[in-house]
Amino acid sequence: MIVTPSASSGFMSGAGFWALLWSFIFKIDTVLKFCRLKIQLRDRILEWVRHNKILALLCTEVINIGAHGGAANANVASFILGGTLMNVFMIFSFVPGFHLLFGRRKLA
Repeated sequence: MIVTPSASSGFMSGAGFWALLWSFIFKIDTVLKFCRLKIQLRDRILEWVRHNKILALLCTEVINIGAHGGAANANVASFILGGTLMNVFMIFSFVPGFHLLFGRRKLA
C-alpha cells in the first residue's frame, strides 16, 4: 500500500471517529442525566472494558470492520487501521490509566 495524503487522512479520520465514540462513553452519564434518566453507566462500561480487554477489542473491531465493509480500497483500509490503533490505545492504555488516577474517587 502506498501512503498518500488521502491514505493518511483516512487513518486520522478513523482514529478521530473512534476517539469521538470513546469520548461519548466518558460523557454518557451526562447525556442520560439530560434525558432525565438516573442510570450511571460510565463506570460500569469502563470497569467491563478494564476486566475484558480482549473481548472489548474484538467487539470494537467487529463494529469497525463490519460498518465499513472490510478493506475494499486503500482509504477504507487506512480508516480501519486508524480506528484499530485508537481502540488498542484506549483499551490497553487510557482506560487502565484512567482507573489508576480516578478509580477510587467517584466523579460527578
